Amino acid sequence: MKDILGKHAADKISNFNGVVTGYAEYQMGRSEILISPVVEANKEVKSEWFPEERVVFIGSETVCIDFTETFNDSWLGK
Repeated sequence: MKDILGKHAADKISNFNGVVTGYAEYQMGRSEILISPVVEANKEVKSEWFPEERVVFIGSETVCIDFTETFNDSWLGK
């Protein structure tokens, strides 16, 4: 996998932008990047998949997402 998770990115056509939260590489050669918009806490996130060739990266900063509050033992039913 490419070292792109957590990078800021945008779609060249729609200008949809946010943080890269996923990457899919298919056997037939096409790759897609999942971009999640930056939203306030506890807001619904509507991420979108884009073909890799349509994505441009913005800056070099990497965002680290902390899932400890989202995926804790109570979420797992423990």
